[in-house]
Amino acid sequence: MHHAENHHVATDPNIYPPSNGVITSDLAAALIEPVSGQIRGYIYDYIISRGALGATSQEVEIALGIVAQTVTPRVLELRKMGMVCPSGEFRPTRSGRKAQVWVACPPEHSPKPQDSL
Repeated sequence: MHHAENHHVATDPNIYPPSNGVITSDLAAALIEPVSGQIRGYIYDYIISRGALGATSQEVEIALGIVAQTVTPRVLELRKMGMVCPSGEFRPTRSGRKAQVWVACPPEHSPKPQDSL
């Protein structure tokens, strides 16, 4: 399910793609920055569509066809924005490791409009 109306919610001018200071990381962050809000919106929409079941980052990768190197930082940005929260549940990844399940945060955890100014 695609909720285009949520894409504006996943755009925060104070959230920038991470970089570790290495030139290749800096270049990657600069390249993703113009579309990072849109990608966060797709990820947020997918997590919302899963309801209480939520999704792991790997489940998002598979469902949306987006690589881990793009999904993981966007999920962490959504967490910083108060839009997704850990559910307290874990599911196994393809390699058998435990992965955090993310769900949409209840409204009381979501940022207020003045928080993004």
